[in-house]
Amino acid sequence: MLFVIVFALARFILALFFRVEVQGRENVPEGACLVVSNHLSWTDTIFILYALPRSPPVWTMANESSVFNTGWKRWLLPRLHVFPVRRSRGALDEEAIDRVYSVLERGDRVMVFPEGAYGRDGRLRPLKDGIGYFALNSGKPLLPVAISGTDRLRPFSRVRVVIGRPFIPDPPLLEDLKARVRDAVANVAEVLGQLGVRASERRGGCLPWPFRRRLAKTKGAEVVARDAEKHGGRAGGEEEQAGKAGQGRGQGA
Repeated sequence: MLFVIVFALARFILALFFRVEVQGRENVPEGACLVVSNHLSWTDTIFILYALPRSPPVWTMANESSVFNTGWKRWLLPRLHVFPVRRSRGALDEEAIDRVYSVLERGDRVMVFPEGAYGRDGRLRPLKDGIGYFALNSGKPLLPVAISGTDRLRPFSRVRVVIGRPFIPDPPLLEDLKARVRDAVANVAEVLGQLGVRASERRGGCLPWPFRRRLAKTKGAEVVARDAEKHGGRAGGEEEQAGKAGQGRGQGA
């Protein structure tokens, strides 16, 4: 009951004081799924819950050391469908893992931020492998979500939530489980990157600077290709040099 009351109030406040844009709401599956999103601030959970249907309930994993660090949080957060994850040398605890599978099994949703921390300067950090294991072992779909605007939140600012299409990784053979997990995580990273560009687009075609380098690299390759087609063999050498330079910049980024 407390969860219903708090988030009904939160939805009202968000609608009143922020310009929240939601794209892809039709992609949300009806039953259980793993909601995986980029992470910019502690308010991400509230805005994503605003974008998702009210039913079934959504449970959120959160780091115990940084989120459940006071007595009132330890009392309140579990009542708001937030449960702790304890980390020991980088490994998740068994209790949290069992909690994820039990929530999914009864038809609820679990929200996971696979970066494990806030993204720096809006950039997507490397993702943890846990989401791949959760999806493969539970058979539940991964629902990618990209959010922008919460890192610079202020009254009446714009927050955009873009929901991608859910997908279920193919069940692996025993010997290639780790490879399939890496593929699942890579797919999530790729989709979140693409959705992030959409989520961060501004009117007038202007992108915030974390996405400009990626877009500039793409446009630069298109220019080189046009020069090569126009000038023949001479441009081919320039295209090769430009491609190598672009690759170097991409690795630097």
